[in-house]
Amino acid sequence: MSATDAVTFWDGVYAARPAPDAPRPNVRLVETVTGLPPGDALDLGCGSGGDA
Repeated sequence: MSATDAVTFWDGVYAARPAPDAPRPNVRLVETVTGLPPGDALDLGCGSGGDA
């Protein structure tokens, strides 16, 4: 399978189904940050993998 064919294939796979749990926040993240004071944040690897 060529790289172009692979891209077309995977684009079709992901386009055919809804994003997982979007737009609800991740339960574990909510549990982890509940009670923390507002402030700066570092976003590490969040998202649904659209650019992975």
